Amino acid sequence: MKRLSLTAPLLGALMILSAGCSMDFEPSLVEEGTILALRATQDEANDQQFELEALTVGVDALTWTACGAPWVGTENGLECVTPTWTLTPSESEHKATLDLGAVPIPDEYKDLLESVYVLVDGDGDEVVPAVLSVSLTAAPNNPELVGVLLDGVAPDEWAGTNETEIEVAPVWSSDEASEGTTTSFYTTAGAMDPWRITEDGSTMLTLEGEETNLTLYVISRFLGEGATWTKVEVSL
Repeated sequence: MKRLSLTAPLLGALMILSAGCSMDFEPSLVEEGTILALRATQDEANDQQFELEALTVGVDALTWTACGAPWVGTENGLECVTPTWTLTPSESEHKATLDLGAVPIPDEYKDLLESVYVLVDGDGDEVVPAVLSVSLTAAPNNPELVGVLLDGVAPDEWAGTNETEIEVAPVWSSDEASEGTTTSFYTTAGAMDPWRITEDGSTMLTLEGEETNLTLYVISRFLGEGATWTKVEVSL
């Protein structure tokens, strides 16, 4: 049976437990076959439609399955107690559209729904599925993370380094935009310390001296609400 990830809260908790049993930096090193984060964005012209998006590492194809109740882990896998429906991926297989007008749930129950729960899974047994809860009573609240700086400059202006450490700092839309956020840092090589911060701040990427190319993922969340991320390809 595949394990269930509730994206932000449970994924973070599992990584913290892992860190307590091994290297301090281990939570920041991300491996192939990982669903790192999910988010929903409400259509400005149609509040019945949401664009869903997944941030993944080494996951080529995704399936999106919606449920009118929280998914339950059983001995047979993850199950839904309401009718389920499959969402069609957009042109990018890492995106899909949730149309509340097409929810196959009896009308007498629709008015009782407060959230729809979308299970996102990959095409391999090694991928841990994740669940995105989409509120039907409030618009998604995604942090206003707009970019990242490497050693104080934008990635496209960064000239590389001969050092073993690189400062990585989130960029926000305003001075107040980081309030209430939790930001996690992941890398495909090296290690981030700290790998998670609250509100504003930065982290240090420590290199092992053998990397030539790596990818950084910076994910900011209002825990239990929304997420925003940025991805940076780094050539050393």
